[in-house]
Amino acid sequence: MAVIVGPVIGGLLARPAVQYPTVFDIDGLFGRLPYLLPCLVVSGTAALCLVLSHFALEETVPDALGFRCLCCSRRSAGTGRAGASAQPAKRKGQLARFFCLRRAFLPMVCYCLLILAEWMSDVAFPLWTSAPLSAGGLDFSPMMIGQVMAGIGFCVIPVQLILFPWLQGRVGSLAIARWGTLMSGLATPILPFATYPISSQPPPVKVWTCIILGHVLRYAFTEMVFISNNLLSNNAVVQADRGSYVGIMTTASCIGRIVGPLASGPLVAWSLTNGATSPPFNHFFVFLLCSATLLVNAGAAFAMPRSMEHALLEEGDEKDSDHASTKQTSEDVEGEKQSLLAGGDEDDDE
Repeated sequence: MAVIVGPVIGGLLARPAVQYPTVFDIDGLFGRLPYLLPCLVVSGTAALCLVLSHFALEETVPDALGFRCLCCSRRSAGTGRAGASAQPAKRKGQLARFFCLRRAFLPMVCYCLLILAEWMSDVAFPLWTSAPLSAGGLDFSPMMIGQVMAGIGFCVIPVQLILFPWLQGRVGSLAIARWGTLMSGLATPILPFATYPISSQPPPVKVWTCIILGHVLRYAFTEMVFISNNLLSNNAVVQADRGSYVGIMTTASCIGRIVGPLASGPLVAWSLTNGATSPPFNHFFVFLLCSATLLVNAGAAFAMPRSMEHALLEEGDEKDSDHASTKQTSEDVEGEKQSLLAGGDEDDDE
């Protein structure tokens, strides 16, 4: 729902003095700062989430030191420190272990590359669609861009609710992560063909065909890969290490969240103004970079071991599993003995 509602709000509220001149003065605050209004809505939503999470959600670790514990007594704070210092010494080397094990390292790499490609594409798409036709863009208004992105969100809903559960139950999360990333990388370069070769009036059928094939398919495949990657990351380590592992993976993905927008914006501007009329250095450039990133991501996904489909067992769970198997085997052998004895008794009776 956020993918649908967010672009609609952004498209409706961006440049309000231009879209609603009878309500907002062109010389007023929102005329001088045309994108202030949607930013205020986003900031207000974030502040509301902060208040709701503080008062409505309960801490899962009561003794943890956090924002809620600032109001707690010193006794509670002391207990939290004591609990934190009681962590086993073997946890200190878990960071190095995560980066050394292929089972743990590859999902982290895939997640970071996926975040990088996603943020680069999300920044490049509105910049490219709002660029003039003479530069290879589509000359869309902010409201039209919001409507297009909301329509893409509507297309992704059945993929998440119907297609992904059906595929995951038949081929597994690893296959979706592999082939979904590959298909997303192949679909991304289709998008800039909407305005190639550059013309003053590109055919509408060609434009919308490229948007549907290039952006909707990429978005749908990427969303499925996101879910699959999260499932695989749960299987990458034992249950006791999942919290630390997911925290490290999320922190590492911040590199993609930082580098993606910082690189994508200037590169889109350069590709639209450098005078190049043919790929790869015209408006294709950033989309080809996103595609290359996704293809590298697909290579890392294909390198994941097949055992990623199953969760790792704790040491105690393995012993219990072995004990259960041994007990079951003993019961089977005893049953066979009873059958043989019963058969021997029947022969004696005859």
